Amino acid sequence: AGFTPVSTGFAKFTGTFDGLGHTIGNLTINSPTVGGYVGLFGFADGATIRNVGLVGGSVTAAESSYVGGLVGYNFTGSTVSNSYNTGSVTRNGISTSGRAGGLVGTNFGAIKDSYATGNVTGVRDVGGLTGGNDTGGTITNSYATGNVSGTGVQIGGLVGILNGGTLTKSYATGAVNGIDYVGGLVGIFWAGTVSD
Repeated sequence: AGFTPVSTGFAKFTGTFDGLGHTIGNLTINSPTVGGYVGLFGFADGATIRNVGLVGGSVTAAESSYVGGLVGYNFTGSTVSNSYNTGSVTRNGISTSGRAGGLVGTNFGAIKDSYATGNVTGVRDVGGLTGGNDTGGTITNSYATGNVSGTGVQIGGLVGILNGGTLTKSYATGAVNGIDYVGGLVGIFWAGTVSD
């Protein structure tokens, strides 16, 4: 199964992690049949995660998971900054519960000055940087360059589903493939603001 996430929904990470510019090589998490919050940090709640890079490796999670290379679920009050992931992220199955992103699975907090370059694969709610950005979530000065693919809907080069919050000064360059609600930047735009 590889690495066990630092936190889960039952033991949320609420502190500060500063990587001081260091990298973590070949992080591998393989949890294809067990759902939950999956990433180096599974669930960040009011946390600060900054100055760390994930190089290579892969993160795989079950269908009902929120999965990202660095953070599975970035909750309100949490900030990810100056961080990146170059490894791949995969979410299996067809459940409508769960999302997959190259850096963050889903975002209610802040992502800034960060990026993802690995390929991201799933069925629905898949994004190169984050699977979803929700009310209160902000993404600033960030990008994704990996290829994003889904066998279902709401697939975006940067964000799979924008359901509130703001997206600014950010971009995506990877190829994007899906069935419906597919976009080079955002798969589906329900609410929020996109600028620059």
